[in-house]
Amino acid sequence: MGLRTWLIKTLIASKRSQGYEAGRMTRLTADFLGSTGSADAIIRGSIAAVRKRTRDLCRNNPYGAQARRTTVVNVVGPNGIQLRSRIFKADGDTLDERRNRIVDAEWRKWMRSDSCHVGGTLSFNGIETMAVGSLPDAGEIIIRMVRRPFGRSRIPLALELIEADQLDEGYTGISDRPGYRWRLGVESDQWGRPTRYALLRRHPGDAELRTEATGERHEFVDARDIVHFFIPERVGQSRGMPGLTPVAITAHALGEYEK
Repeated sequence: MGLRTWLIKTLIASKRSQGYEAGRMTRLTADFLGSTGSADAIIRGSIAAVRKRTRDLCRNNPYGAQARRTTVVNVVGPNGIQLRSRIFKADGDTLDERRNRIVDAEWRKWMRSDSCHVGGTLSFNGIETMAVGSLPDAGEIIIRMVRRPFGRSRIPLALELIEADQLDEGYTGISDRPGYRWRLGVESDQWGRPTRYALLRRHPGDAELRTEATGERHEFVDARDIVHFFIPERVGQSRGMPGLTPVAITAHALGEYEK
């Protein structure tokens, strides 16, 4: 065996014994530090600051604003996500056109802002737009189902949109119910299934309401009345992080450079 061949085989064997390249500590990876924390542990220390910055990007940075706009356009579209009922007759093969027309007509009436939104200002399309648009800048939104009719509707259901800031991420610890635990404002059972949400009665960033008497600070809402809308990225994740999180620093620096 020649010297050159021996050196090549030795280097290959050495590389194999070193395991993953990303796991090595070298001068190039000395500042490449990660974390072994759980999803919730990492989120708790960052969520408030990140949310403020990503929202600022969507307000003042053209790249951030366009990312939010593109997300809404591609997911919701100009007419929203439509319902098309498909009720079949007893034979299971023939569509019941009469009943389908009735259901579709009632759905279109309920979609109006007067009926589907507790505040009476958002149509169902507007609610979809607001919910999907929250993913890039806030990472999540809370939709509360209020089981009573509003406006001229006879349907006992309307939706309330609650910003992520009102789900108190500081509310963490042992629950007053044995076997349950609060994590970032979300109470879960032993299996990690959400059971209650700790919602602040006032938006913490609403300067107009800071001087008002608040009384009870939290409202505890049963999970069956809440749609917690976010995209989880890790197992056991209780809260959503803004979609712009990985690019927030780069987008901000690029904006400052262009100035």
